[in-house]
Amino acid sequence: MRRWMSILRTPLGLAATALTLGVLLLAVVAPILWTDNANAIDTSNILAGPSADHWAGTDNLGRDIFYRTLVATRLSVELALAATALAVVIGLILGTGSFLLGRRSGRLVSAGINIAVAFPGILLALFFAVIFGVGATGAVLAIGLAGAPSFGRLTQTLVASVASRDYVSAAQVVGAGPVVGGRPGEDVARVDGVRLVGPEDRRDHREHQHADRERGRGDSERRAEHAHPAAHQGHPSRIIDRGSSSASTTSTKVLTSSTPRP
Repeated sequence: MRRWMSILRTPLGLAATALTLGVLLLAVVAPILWTDNANAIDTSNILAGPSADHWAGTDNLGRDIFYRTLVATRLSVELALAATALAVVIGLILGTGSFLLGRRSGRLVSAGINIAVAFPGILLALFFAVIFGVGATGAVLAIGLAGAPSFGRLTQTLVASVASRDYVSAAQVVGAGPVVGGRPGEDVARVDGVRLVGPEDRRDHREHQHADRERGRGDSERRAEHAHPAAHQGHPSRIIDRGSSSASTTSTKVLTSSTPRP
């Protein structure tokens, strides 16, 4: 809030805010007040120039261009908002897709964003306008798709900054992974390159990990026995076996044996 107030205190910020509010107010009020004047046909003033009666002249049907421009403000604002929303949605999908997908797919998405950003936005808009044709729908699609690469690059940068933080690394260590697909309601993730679907698969994966740890602990005990044979020949000894009891903690077992005194 303080940042916005500091912007409003500057002449540029104040002028931009006043202009934006004026356009929004005009978009609401103009169709109510001047729709009849905008649709009025004056055959005696077809393609007339600016005058006291028609400030911006008339079109080929004798309609006042100034009033028609005022009334069209609402449609222009609606189309601009729709194109911006389309660009933001597509940009979010592209920006996050490079991290949620696999390496190869992510690289393809990143390459597509880099190629699209290399072209000027107006050139992309003209290209898509030729594809989608003339009209309000074509204009929205062309402008939205032309602006999507910029939002995709911004989203990609923000996601990269979040992905490099400590809590994300900690979540990856304990087995969390990006969602890669599946039916609604399924818990689908990747842990150490293994695709897990649902709680049963996760439980089986944990059981396999536990069994692997037990086998590793047995192997370490056997190696310790071979390395310290005195422990089994009646001499005091101390054997330390290090094994991990979980994915994130390590426990140390100390086995102490002694022989009875003669």
